[in-house]
Amino acid sequence: MNGIEAAKKAIEIYPGIKIVALSMYSNKNYYLSMIEAGACGFLLKNSSFQEVEKAIVDVYNDKSYISIEILNEILKNPPKSNESYPETLTERETEVLLLICKGLTNNEIVDQFRVSKRTIDKHRENLLLKTQSKNTANLVVFAIKNGFLNF
Repeated sequence: MNGIEAAKKAIEIYPGIKIVALSMYSNKNYYLSMIEAGACGFLLKNSSFQEVEKAIVDVYNDKSYISIEILNEILKNPPKSNESYPETLTERETEVLLLICKGLTNNEIVDQFRVSKRTIDKHRENLLLKTQSKNTANLVVFAIKNGFLNF
């Protein structure tokens, strides 16, 4: 079984599991598939020990992690979305999405907007539902696919 199948199977058996994929593949479609399968982080096998450690810590702390090499590859040729998402995002949800893509935690977003943590938790929940994303990594992929990020 390949990594994509293994990730899907692991999530099926342990729904709360947090997966950091480490692969020698630098194929954009492969790591997008891994993220869509439920991986919260993705690194290449030539990553430094410090980067692997950071990815594990970030994912453990409910963040996502995509190595800079992979993110640069995605940004060079962003995948086009074949499907439109069913609901439009509010202006605030879009702002929250962009801050999530920058790697901010909910608490850091609370500080930016000076609202309650509960409000930001609800925005994140709405984003996950509206975009049909499983986790933060999926939200980042969604933002890239749908042109929310301009670099």
